[in-house]
Amino acid sequence: MQLPKNHIWLFALILILVLVAAGLIANFISVYKIQTVTIEQIIENKYLETKLAGVQIETHITLLQEELTQSGKLFFSNNLDLGHCQSKEISPQTPILYANEEGQVVGCTSIDLADYANLNIKEKDYFQIPFQTQQPYVSAQIKQGTNRQLIVSVPLYETITYTTSQSVVGSFRGVMFSVVDINTLNLLYLTPVINNQESSFILLDQKSKEVIVQSEDVEKYGSFDEIIRNTKSQTTIDLPHGPTIITSTTLLIGSEEWQLIILTPFEQVAREFYTIQQQYFILFFLMSVAIAGTFIFTYILYRSKQKVEVKLEQAQSTLEKLGIHSATEEHKFTQADFHLQPNQIYLITDQQENHAFELFIDSLNQGHTGLGIIRANPDEIKKKYHLQKTPFIWLSPQKIQNIISETEVNSVSGIIEEFVTKHPKSVILLDGMDYLLLQNPLEL
Repeated sequence: MQLPKNHIWLFALILILVLVAAGLIANFISVYKIQTVTIEQIIENKYLETKLAGVQIETHITLLQEELTQSGKLFFSNNLDLGHCQSKEISPQTPILYANEEGQVVGCTSIDLADYANLNIKEKDYFQIPFQTQQPYVSAQIKQGTNRQLIVSVPLYETITYTTSQSVVGSFRGVMFSVVDINTLNLLYLTPVINNQESSFILLDQKSKEVIVQSEDVEKYGSFDEIIRNTKSQTTIDLPHGPTIITSTTLLIGSEEWQLIILTPFEQVAREFYTIQQQYFILFFLMSVAIAGTFIFTYILYRSKQKVEVKLEQAQSTLEKLGIHSATEEHKFTQADFHLQPNQIYLITDQQENHAFELFIDSLNQGHTGLGIIRANPDEIKKKYHLQKTPFIWLSPQKIQNIISETEVNSVSGIIEEFVTKHPKSVILLDGMDYLLLQNPLEL
C-alpha cells in the first residue's frame, strides 16, 4: 500500500523516533549488564590489591633476611666494632643487633637499640634455631607491650656460606638479628591500600585465629566470626555497615601462616560508577521526555494539519458545489487612493459605492484572490470593471442561471470562512450589510 505523499514525512519522523527510543532502551539494558561486569572487575581489583599487600609484607621479610646475611659477611671481612651501638657501616637502612656465641647482645647498628645491649638471648628460639639449623630464621610474633614484633635472625660463622645444599664451614660466632615492628609493616603496606578507599583490615594468625593487628573501625562491619566466615568467597556481602567487598590472602611468615582480610565499603569503590550511571539515567530521562514531547507535538501538528485539510476539502466541496471558481486578476484599471493592508477589516462609509470597488480591484492587482458579495447584479459589475476570474455572490432572492444568489447570513458567513481557508491571500468585498440585517433580523 502506497502512503499519501503528505503523510510520508510524518511516518518517517515517527520511524526515526521509534529507532532512537529503541536505541535508548537497548543502552539502558546494557547499563545493567555493564554494572554486573564492572562490579566483578571491582572485586577482582580489590583482591589483587589485597594479594599485592600480602606479597609486599612477605618480600619485606625476605629482603631483610638477605640483608642480614650480607651484613654477616661484612661483619667478619671488615672486623666491625659494634660495641657502642653507633656504627652505620653494616646497614644504613635496617637497625641490626649482634649476639655473640654465648647469646650476649654485644653490639648494634643504631643508638636507638642501646636498650638491647647486654641482654642474653641464648635460650630464645631466634638464637637456638639458627645455631642448630645453620639457616636464617623468622620467629613467631612476639608481644612487646601493646606492640607485636617479629625477630629475623641469621647465624654467624667465621667462614660463611648459606645454602641448602652445602654445609657451613667454620666456627659459630653468634647471631645477627633485627626486630620488625608489625605496626611498621601496617604503615608501609596496608595503610596506603585502606586509606585510598576508606577500607579496614584484619591481620590474624591463620591457625589460632588470633588477631595480630587490625583497624580501629572493624567492629562496624559486624561480628568477627561473620567476617571470617565470608572470607571464603571473594565477593560483596551485606554486612551491618552496608554492602562490603571482602578480600583475603594468606601470608607465609616464617613458620606461621597469617591471613590478611581487607573490608571495603562497596559505595566507596563504586562511587565513580554510580556517578556515571546517574548521569546516564538523567540523560535517558531527558531524552525520553524529548522524544515524548516531540511525538506529542508531531501528533498535535498532524491532527491540526488533518483538520485544516478537512476544512479545505469541505471548503473546496462547498465552493465547487456553489460553482465558485476563483483565480487572481491582473492589471485591472483602478482609481484607488491607497492600498488595503493584510489582516484588516475596513468599513467604507463613503456614499459612493465605487470607492469600495476601486479598493477591491486594487487588492486584486496586488495578487489577492477575490470574492465579491454584493447587492448589484454580478454580471453588470464584472462587465463594468472587466473582471473575468473573480466570483461574485448576489445578495438577492432571485434565482438566475449562472449567478449565485444568497440571503441567509449563516450561509454567507460559511462561504466567507471556507473561501478564506482555501485562499490565505484573499480579499472579500461585502456590499450589502444592511440588506443582510433586514433579511436576518436578530432574535432577542
